[in-house]
Amino acid sequence: MNLRSAISAITSALGFSSREPVQKVSPAVAIPELVSPEHETDLIAVLSRAHGQLRTLMARVLELADAQNFEEGRTELKRFETLLARHLMAENNGFFDKLKTNLPDYAGKIQRCQADLQGVTKELQLISNICDAEVAWRSHTTASLERLFDRVEERFTYEENSLFPVYLAIGDNRDVMNKTQIFDRSLYARLKSS
Repeated sequence: MNLRSAISAITSALGFSSREPVQKVSPAVAIPELVSPEHETDLIAVLSRAHGQLRTLMARVLELADAQNFEEGRTELKRFETLLARHLMAENNGFFDKLKTNLPDYAGKIQRCQADLQGVTKELQLISNICDAEVAWRSHTTASLERLFDRVEERFTYEENSLFPVYLAIGDNRDVMNKTQIFDRSLYARLKSS
């Protein structure tokens, strides 16, 4: 299964559709504000919704690149950048801090997860600048976007399958070992020795 098929399947399962027509409005209006944790107590729901919106935008950007609609592709890529920045702020304001506080032995790995996210945003900025400079995106530019979106999807899957359950388990009477086993089975277990 390729990335486009996987993203389409996930977005469909979440009730989003990359096939829905995009409204012609400014990106600032088109991107819904993330609800701050002070206004919604379920931070995981906020983050999950953002994952769905970001997946939809990733699929849309790749769809527009395939259709060689580069102008609209640039607009959607800017929307993706904006929403990703908001999403990362929501993660940093509460999610990662709570994990580090409650699992101090894993604070270093959690910090590396946060650093990985910063790497994603820097790479996204570079690719976005290239996309802005090119009238028609070259094949390796589109391939770079696809690789970056693969990395973002891997990140979302990791958070949903490994970090979200740990976050939700904090405060339960479950054994801390159960929480750390979830963490160690993840793709970030490779960071254990670094």
